[in-house]
Amino acid sequence: MDKKTTTCATEDSNTSSSLISDDLRSFYATHGLDIDRLVDHKSQNDKARATSDGNATFASRFVRLNPRFDREETLRRLKEELASSSDVASCDPVPIPWLDDKLGFYVLPGNFRLVQSPCYQEGRIYGMDVSSGAAIGALLSDRYDKNRTVEANSNHMTTRQEPFRVLDLCCAPGLKLCAIADYLPQATLQPSSTIVVGVDVSEHRIATCKKILQKYHLPIKQQPDEATTEISTQKQQSSHMREQKIQMRLYCADGTTFDQPYNHNQLLPKLVFDSQSALEETGGKRKRMNKSARARERKRLKSLVTVDFDCGGDRHQPLPSADNNNHQKEEDPAVPRKEDTSSKQQHPWKAKLFDRVLVDAECSTDGSLKHIAKQINAAVNGGAVAPMLTNAAELSKLVELQKQLAATGFRLLKPGGTMVYSTCSLSKDQNENVVAWMLETFADKAELIPVEFSVGGAAEGESGDNTLMGPRVSTGPLGVRFEPCLPPPNESGGTATITTNYTGGGFFLAKIRKRK
Repeated sequence: MDKKTTTCATEDSNTSSSLISDDLRSFYATHGLDIDRLVDHKSQNDKARATSDGNATFASRFVRLNPRFDREETLRRLKEELASSSDVASCDPVPIPWLDDKLGFYVLPGNFRLVQSPCYQEGRIYGMDVSSGAAIGALLSDRYDKNRTVEANSNHMTTRQEPFRVLDLCCAPGLKLCAIADYLPQATLQPSSTIVVGVDVSEHRIATCKKILQKYHLPIKQQPDEATTEISTQKQQSSHMREQKIQMRLYCADGTTFDQPYNHNQLLPKLVFDSQSALEETGGKRKRMNKSARARERKRLKSLVTVDFDCGGDRHQPLPSADNNNHQKEEDPAVPRKEDTSSKQQHPWKAKLFDRVLVDAECSTDGSLKHIAKQINAAVNGGAVAPMLTNAAELSKLVELQKQLAATGFRLLKPGGTMVYSTCSLSKDQNENVVAWMLETFADKAELIPVEFSVGGAAEGESGDNTLMGPRVSTGPLGVRFEPCLPPPNESGGTATITTNYTGGGFFLAKIRKRK
């Protein structure tokens, strides 16, 4: 690096460092983290490339295997990619030792360029932090319950007639939904049929969710050069999906009010995707829908809302329509006005309850050091880093939103159902304090289920070996914390690229049961 480039890089790093407030430094220091080490000292060109990738300065990145492809074939191809890459130290994908292998999480070197990977482009793998896998494992299985008993493991799912219902109340970008649908048939519960519902208030984010589900959940497109054996495996997996009757559904709706009653003059939340409807429309092939196909889809989705909402058992009650939602025609004054008795005759519509609810709440994302590093080095948010964390008023609004989401999720639980509340924040206000508020607010119904994660596997009733997890995972009285770690510096002033991090970014989760 020449003198001019060195000077520019130094000026850039000084500017980035100035964006970090003393409050933010102090916050991370309490978690044993020197946040200034996230400042990128590379040249501007190298910095732009690293920022676009988001993982170049971190020792590890995590991927999840798409079970619609043969696992061994995917791993073989992934190994070939790692071996042929000049930027990545030669190594094999490493399975996460403390998480159920059926979830399909693997750790790769941090400088592995995911978006350029053929495995990623084909839909065989996708990036997903392993801590999110912990939330899904805790939600759908009791193998991580600290006080796990044989009785708790006996769900008797084979005798139930109604579908098993799972809700992801803050579902964007949709990867958790895919993992839920994939893991549920292999987890402790094993229901015969399942409805997995995702909710997000943003039209843009829910559109992203729809694309994710279409890419990773629906039967995959067969390539002409695919091996015959793998095509056979894919067909078997698609057939297995249909036998399991896992139905994925997406609503564009406010998660804080999803449990509210909807009267005859209020429109129900908008259903924007149903996997079974999509399969029937496309025949299992990925193709662009024309205008008439989109119209058929909208009509079909409107009629399918009753799968998730009911009105007190009255099957003949019409759905609320736009005609009743302040869009009435102008009245003719010459015609006597009839009394509207529809509101007296009709019951309000309410969302059906769920067996499991995941509330991965909106948060300040300060536990994701990769996200914070991007903010620091790209000077986003108008020059502010983690603004919702360091601004007291913004933090208060955020915590109130998290409480509303958690309360809605709990109200939507069936008696005996369980809920996982999680964030990717290190803030006690957003984590333990919200859980404490929940337990106090719903004191007669809510009870905390202690969970723990260890390499040996609490599933076998053992304490497990935490040597690979170190002090970064801790079980407290109100939940489990995953503390993030910064990569160790190397002699050249950069960062080491050895794959040693098995626990991912900062994360918090708590598991709560609704008493019967």
